[in-house]
Amino acid sequence: MNFTPRTGTKHFTASALIENRGRFLVQFHQKLGLWLYPGGHIEDNEEPHEAMLREVAEEVGVTVSFVSKERESDLAPFLPNDSVVELPAPLATLCERIAARKDQPEHWHIDLIYHCRMDDGVRQNLEESEFMQWVTPDEADAIPCPPELPALMRRAQRLGRA
Repeated sequence: MNFTPRTGTKHFTASALIENRGRFLVQFHQKLGLWLYPGGHIEDNEEPHEAMLREVAEEVGVTVSFVSKERESDLAPFLPNDSVVELPAPLATLCERIAARKDQPEHWHIDLIYHCRMDDGVRQNLEESEFMQWVTPDEADAIPCPPELPALMRRAQRLGRA
């Protein structure tokens, strides 16, 4: 791993890698010309997982559940009370360089990416369009998307089976 310090402004973001039956939801980001997972900036006084849930509701119009929350916490018996709680664990935390655009200088996103699921009934009502589709990791290899996206999908599938 590269732990070289990155200089410049950093923004904290939270995203959702939403899986259903081995396929993942991606959205087309028109400004970037890429297929991405839903997500966005963490607002003041918002916990990362709350930001991700809000962004998914705003961008996709659905609710999701955390895959990591399905695992039993081995810390729970040792947490003294409500003054210490364990938050849902992200699948990955990436530091992503965001290129300069007209309206903002180059900066970094520290992105907490959560592995999530939707129930089958919701997925059937969520229609694919030219801006939203369900893809496998192999299909993601063939579309314009960030190079880490198919690898994140494969990690989610591998850990989801564990």
